[in-house]
Parts: sequence; C-alpha cells; structure tokens
Amino acid sequence: EHNSYLLSNDDDKYFSYIFKFGTGFYKVNYYKDLFIKNIHNSLTRFKVYNDHENPRLDLFRTDKIIDHLNIIISSGINKINLLVLTLFNIIISFCIIIKIHHLLSNYFSIDNSMSRLINKGVRNNEFIPYYQNIYSFSTKKFIGAEVLCRWNHKGEILTPNYFIRKLESSDNINIVTFRLIEQAFKDLNCSNNQDYLLSFNFTVAMILDCLFVDKVINFIETTPNVKNHIIIELTESDNRFKQLDDIRKVMLKLKKHGVLLSIDDFGTGYSNLLTIQELPFDVMKIDRAFVSSEYAVSNSNMLDMMVKLGNSMNLLIVVEGVETEDELNRIKDLGVDFCQGFYYSKPSNSEIFKKSLSC
Repeated sequence: EHNSYLLSNDDDKYFSYIFKFGTGFYKVNYYKDLFIKNIHNSLTRFKVYNDHENPRLDLFRTDKIIDHLNIIISSGINKINLLVLTLFNIIISFCIIIKIHHLLSNYFSIDNSMSRLINKGVRNNEFIPYYQNIYSFSTKKFIGAEVLCRWNHKGEILTPNYFIRKLESSDNINIVTFRLIEQAFKDLNCSNNQDYLLSFNFTVAMILDCLFVDKVINFIETTPNVKNHIIIELTESDNRFKQLDDIRKVMLKLKKHGVLLSIDDFGTGYSNLLTIQELPFDVMKIDRAFVSSEYAVSNSNMLDMMVKLGNSMNLLIVVEGVETEDELNRIKDLGVDFCQGFYYSKPSNSEIFKKSLSC
C-alpha cells in the first residue's frame, strides 16, 4: 500500500528499489551511490533514505531475494526529466564523437604521420651523413666535402626533399645535425688528411640557439682535428636573417673557435647585399640556378656580378651544382677556384667517402 520501498542487503555497493505501480510491485537494481547522488532525486517522484539504523515506516528492508518481481527501469521516471536526460545524452555523445573524430584525424593526418616517423627515425639513428666533395682547380684535388643529411628509412635512402622542412620545424634538427658532425669527423679522422674541410648546413634558428651553439663549440674544443676544419653553412631560406645583430654576435663567437662561415645558395631566398656585407662570412656558395642552362637567370650576367662581389670581399667562392663540361668551363673562365656537383662528385655514404680518403 506504500508508494515505494527500499530493499537493502549486506552488500554496501548495491540496493534494490521496490515501488508499486498500478496493481503490481516492481524492482530495480542500482549502484547505491550512483542512484542516491545522481539519478533518483532528479528523475523520480520518490525520495530515498539511506538510513538502515532508523528506517522509515514507508521503507521495507529485507535480506531475502525476491525473484518473482519484474525488473523495470522506466517506471517511476518523470517523462519531462527523461526527455531532458535523453537530449543531454545525445548532445554529449555527439560532442564525444566529434572530439574522437578530430583526434583520429590529427593522428592519422599526413603531416602528423610524418612527424611520428621522423621522431622514430631520430630515436633509431636513421639519419646518416652523405658526402659531396668540393674540388679545387688550382690544386687539382678535393679539398673538402659538404656533409648532407639522408634518411635511411626501411632500407631506402631518402633525400631531404622528403623530410627536411618537417625536421627543421622541430628540435630534432639540432639532434640530427650534431650527430652528423660527430659521425663525419669520426669518418674523417680515420685518414691522414689533416687539411680536409667538412661543411654542415645550419638554419639561422640553430645559430640563434645558444645551448646548441655551446654544444658545438665544446665538441670543437674537445675533439681532435675539428678546429679550423669545420664550415657552417647558413641557409638563405630562413627569413630570420633579418636578425642581423644577434646572428653577427654568434658568428663572431664561432669564428673565435676556428669555425669558417659560409652563406649557402647565395642569390636565392632572403639574402641580399646587406646580409653578406653585415655578417662575417668566409665563403660564398653560389646556387646552381646561376650556372645551369635549365634556368633563365643563367643567361644573365648575375653569375659574373656575384663572382666579382665575392672577390671584392675576399671570400672563397664555391659554385654549386656543376654537372656538365660547359658549366665547368664557364666558372673556370670567371676565375672561380672551387666547385661542387655531380661532374666531380656525387653524394656518397660513409664507406665510399672513407675509401676516397684512403682510410
């Protein structure tokens, strides 16, 4: 005859709620805390009293199992509250689905997939040095090499076109570059060629990273045959060349430790006359575009002008990308002493490079 009953047992976690509906009684099993705190008081028209020591008269407490009661959940729920709860659940479910979709899309996007692969490659030391020699016309021999980065990804050697922008956008570029420096001088020091120069590409961001620069300087000072044999090439694709004062201070610091400084791909990117005049460079590397007949600019007198500029500033001039005899003769006619390209040397791995040094 009562509206509701509370059926409890010795288990502290659960109870059964019994209520009269129409001509029958119904039982619903609940987690006690969830029912009392979150569901019952907001959805049903009954009250719950969880006081076993002083039970109310309208609550029935028993340890007996009542098997004949039908189990029904919806009875006793206010229809309006049920509708509100249903709509709320739909909205929450929709938001969760959107969030999951966003997370999965980001995780499996090409950009993030490449980042994860690069991170794994860095952990596994998959980025390795390749060497392209620099030839001197006056001495008729190789006087140094540019150390290039390659990615040994699942046995396939990938060129920087596939990864360099993503690598340079993270701190991994510092890790990879330092490992290249270590490995390259390890390869070089197996020979008796004490005059050989090794050149490494740095972004301006790397130059402005004080901790990284100090790490490089410490390596120079503690490793034999590195001081006065290392060249740092600053790439012109980095618009931070605008920070001339900060860059100059770091470059002067590096020069005190026997580092030669080169401006890479001169004539492209963000370089201009102010850059090369304001910063203490030792070497000018001229981009292949000004030599190769594949580019319209090669038909202009820009190459001649850049060579004259470099000579007037007492810079060593290296022309990159020399591949044909016509290109070779052209730079010879301009009085350029150093060239780099497939005509004399294709990029090679450590083993081939060491053999060329008679290690």
